[in-house]
Amino acid sequence: MNRSSDYTETVEIVAGVARLLHRAGSARGHSFAEMYLATGASLASQHALELLPDDVDPTEGPWPVESAAGELIRAAEELLRQAPLHANDLVPGVPGLVAEVCGLVRDCKAA
Repeated sequence: MNRSSDYTETVEIVAGVARLLHRAGSARGHSFAEMYLATGASLASQHALELLPDDVDPTEGPWPVESAAGELIRAAEELLRQAPLHANDLVPGVPGLVAEVCGLVRDCKAA
């Protein structure tokens, strides 16, 4: 795989993570823990969107059908695992997004 295809793959992963987290942020629950997760997911989704180049439409691509915030957050973390190891060289800021999503996964386990 060359650097150009790694870049495209990384951008697609970040866009997919943004969609998953956006959906998780829309899954407002009734408990404080559910609302906390949804708010965190909304903020992380915004972070992911800010990493995308201007010419990328984050709404293009598959949208998740899941509705539970915890499941969507875990799916975002699993998707980020597919990013190339040098993803930060391709799309600066990816490690911060990874840390943010991992924090949300930890919060899911605590909720």
